[in-house]
Amino acid sequence: GSHQQRCGGIRLVATLIPPIVALLIAVSRTCDYHHHWQDISVGSSIGIIVSWLSYRLYFPSVTSTSEAAVSKRIPEKVEWRYRDV
Repeated sequence: GSHQQRCGGIRLVATLIPPIVALLIAVSRTCDYHHHWQDISVGSSIGIIVSWLSYRLYFPSVTSTSEAAVSKRIPEKVEWRYRDV
């Protein structure tokens, strides 16, 4: 199989770890009475919206069938220029 198929499980785990950790922190904050559930809900909503907007700024929709994997906002080739010191 291709490299992308072999790394599918690793990508899935890497994708799921941040939301699971965020959920565990939110639940622990509520259970320890450090925050009200309303604070957790609003903060989570803000985080979801900002992360979705950030993703869509550079990448196509998850449901897109387009082969363009990356937005034109990301340069295809980055040239590094070093100055002599």
